[in-house]
Amino acid sequence: MNNLSPAQRNRLLLSEIEASFPNDFMAIACFITPDYEKYVPLWKKCIHEAYPHYEAVVIRDSDMPDAPKDPNKFAASRFLLAENLLDEFPYVLITDADIMIMPESKSILFQHFFWMRKHSLKCYSNSFDTVMRPSGVHFFTHDWWETTREARAAQLEALEDAPSTWGMDELILGKVVIESGLPVVNEPVLWNHHGVHLGQLKRTQKVSLTGPQSVFLEGLLNSADGEMLELIKDFKRATE
Repeated sequence: MNNLSPAQRNRLLLSEIEASFPNDFMAIACFITPDYEKYVPLWKKCIHEAYPHYEAVVIRDSDMPDAPKDPNKFAASRFLLAENLLDEFPYVLITDADIMIMPESKSILFQHFFWMRKHSLKCYSNSFDTVMRPSGVHFFTHDWWETTREARAAQLEALEDAPSTWGMDELILGKVVIESGLPVVNEPVLWNHHGVHLGQLKRTQKVSLTGPQSVFLEGLLNSADGEMLELIKDFKRATE
């Protein structure tokens, strides 16, 4: 194995995962406040069209009465307080309600299994940037809850008196990973939205799609109406 090139090692790992891959079932979850409610129908539709065998779970602020009401702190609490809402699922991806999930050459679950195995990440899959901030699109297995229990409790206590700042949710997630003694990887390719982030389109000059993703988008356009259709049209304009 040590004599293999990186490409050869990746191919070998892919074949090993394909041979032992579990049922391709997982939950994709988003946490929303009322101002993100408009994205929910499109978010669910994209998941059901791209991955009909996945569970789309919407968790509203009213579902988490113990979470802080401040929007930035509520965003952070999704990584700290959601165990009782998600522990029935063996694998979970936490994402944003304004991300259009789209089909890829490998399923979401397969991709994260690959990155967990490649980097020995144990019970999660994410990547840190240069300031030790992970992506807010966070994958984990059921073992995450027990492994991070103490660190999550400590960060929840610290959150109460922390100043509210944009982006604090990702920094707090990073602290949970590090304080739990989990491995950390800095590899930009792991920063994958598994689709397109509608909230970032205004800061993006152009979005490139694969052929199957373009077909997927056309199918959405042909089946949507009302506010959902307008959101998709906004997205399509960024691909032209």
